[in-house]
Amino acid sequence: MEKCSFCVQRTQLGKLQAKMENRPLAGDEVQSACAQACPTSAIVFGNQNDKTSTVAKIREENEGRLFYVIESIHTLPNVNYLAKIRNTDEIIVGENNANEHARQEEGLPVTPQHEPATEEHK
Repeated sequence: MEKCSFCVQRTQLGKLQAKMENRPLAGDEVQSACAQACPTSAIVFGNQNDKTSTVAKIREENEGRLFYVIESIHTLPNVNYLAKIRNTDEIIVGENNANEHARQEEGLPVTPQHEPATEEHK
């Protein structure tokens, strides 16, 4: 397996076409093969310095989720990732899905169907 070159041949072709048309290269004009093939748009390729590009918009909208691999040692990579969204700060309590701990915190009685399983009922 080869290291990713970010489809340098596609990037160079896009630059050359823009130069021949005497215009700057647009942020979303060049797309890598993996980004083009990804049906869920999980991979996005573009110019982060062009504020109108998809990459720049995604980075701006998800600032709290943005991270780089090994950024703690200041490697300055060109690839960044978005952290998975997890809802761990809140306990969702409903009448049918309340767990024993949540019911106790709310001062509700722990009914037999909400009690933890005992050895004889496992």
